[in-house]
Amino acid sequence: MPSPSHPSAETSLPLSFAQERLWYINEVMPGTPLYNVPKAWEIAGALDVEALTRGVNEIVARHDALRTTFRLVDGRPAQVVAPPGPAEMHVVDLTSRPEQERADALAACIAEMANAPFDLETGPLFRTSVIRTAPELHILLIVVHHTVFDGGSLRRFSDELYALYGAFVSGNPSPLPPLSMQYADYA
Repeated sequence: MPSPSHPSAETSLPLSFAQERLWYINEVMPGTPLYNVPKAWEIAGALDVEALTRGVNEIVARHDALRTTFRLVDGRPAQVVAPPGPAEMHVVDLTSRPEQERADALAACIAEMANAPFDLETGPLFRTSVIRTAPELHILLIVVHHTVFDGGSLRRFSDELYALYGAFVSGNPSPLPPLSMQYADYA
């Protein structure tokens, strides 16, 4: 549900001071992965990738920040919030590789995804992957640019995904209430 200051069409909004600082750093050092925020969770047991993807898409639809990019508007950097759309879930299957090769491939895959640069102007500034290392062992990896995500966001993301995944696996609708405020409201 869009907040009052967020119409559903693409809109430009002012940056917070923290976002402005990170935007300027990106202008000086474009493509640096220093401000990528990676997080990996190990998931043991059966995994419903469709329910997980649906949960991630629900979170992206709920939080404008995960659909935000940054552009110059009238000579000043601005947040541009895109309308909700599906987030891409990359699935990497390493199960056919020998065990030692699998561990090396997992480390390389995580490093590659965590260090891939983001383009602040075109986005998206959020990406997710599921890496299957055994039939019932998976790694969920998210990587987000720090302009749209911080430590508090990480906890909220994991809490919401846990609730959404449980609901969607059970065939229930989202249990989460609509948000009353978005990050751009704060900025």
